[in-house]
Amino acid sequence: MSVRTLMAGLMAPLLLAAPALAFDQAELEAFLAEGECFGCDLTEADLAGAQLADSYLTYSDLSRADLTGADLSESYIRFAVLEGTDLTGANLEQSNMWDARMRGAIFAGANVSGGSIQGATLSNADFSGAVLTGINGVNANLRAADLTDADLTEADLTGATLRGAILVGARLTGAILVNTGFAGADLSGADLTGAVLDSALPADAILCNTILPDGATEDRDC
Repeated sequence: MSVRTLMAGLMAPLLLAAPALAFDQAELEAFLAEGECFGCDLTEADLAGAQLADSYLTYSDLSRADLTGADLSESYIRFAVLEGTDLTGANLEQSNMWDARMRGAIFAGANVSGGSIQGATLSNADFSGAVLTGINGVNANLRAADLTDADLTEADLTGATLRGAILVGARLTGAILVNTGFAGADLSGADLTGAVLDSALPADAILCNTILPDGATEDRDC
């Protein structure tokens, strides 16, 4: 056996064992330095607690990235991909996430007030305890999303899909719910006082201790 063959055999397991970075290191460093990244690969990047206010991440891929506690306020995240991304406790106030793909993203306890998720895909996302006051959620897909105890006061959810969503204890006071899909949604303990609906809540939606727009309490499913 030649020395070259022997060395190749010894190096092969080491090369296979070497962890590959999921994100582009150069693009990550450029983003952190400049605050903007168009179409960058930041998948699985560790940005926990990062100060990223007023950032531009259009078309960038941040799937499975760690953004827990990060400050992304007033950022432009339109058309970005954040599938499975952890944004627990993050600040996304006034951020623009139009048409972003965020299936399974975690926004638990996050501040998304005044922001926009218009046309975004957020199926199975976790918004438990999140603040979404005044958010633009027009035509957003929130199918099977967890919005337990979320604050959606005066949110605009016109045309949004909330089929199978968990809205237990959610606050929807003054929200615009025109052509909003609530089929199979759990609205137990939710408060819809003053909300604008164009039709009755569907028969398969769960209503228990639910405060309706006129202030009456509905207990049909308790």
